[in-house]
Amino acid sequence: MVMTELSVDVNNLTRRRVNSEIIKKAAGTALKLLGKIGNFELSIVLVGSQRMRSLNLRFRGKNNPTDVLSFGFQEDSANKGNVLGEVVICLPYAEKQARELGISFRENLATLTAHGVIHLCGIDHEKSDEEYKRTLEIQQKVLKGLNYK
Repeated sequence: MVMTELSVDVNNLTRRRVNSEIIKKAAGTALKLLGKIGNFELSIVLVGSQRMRSLNLRFRGKNNPTDVLSFGFQEDSANKGNVLGEVVICLPYAEKQARELGISFRENLATLTAHGVIHLCGIDHEKSDEEYKRTLEIQQKVLKGLNYK
């Protein structure tokens, strides 16, 4: 039996205190649902609006902050595919978004973590209706697994 070992490094670059366990659980649940078996490393970075705006401009050409960005690492690099990549979450955006959606900040943080991991695993909700539906389905299963709605 192959065991999955997930190493999640959460790096909070803001002053807001965040319980990193919800992030780690959301990432692990998403990977299991996506069938990722083995030893993986994942970095989650929590940033403010200015840093996210800068990243979004640099990598997507959009001069505004966004909720989450994902940066995958090449499987043929020295890490041999074990390092999945990095998910960057904008905490102020996530807080505002949670209020607008009428959900808790923690629930939205779990959703955004799952969303970023889904992108790292090659699913892009902007490509097709099928991938959009799959993204939503996985996010809902992650939330259910974490005892959210």
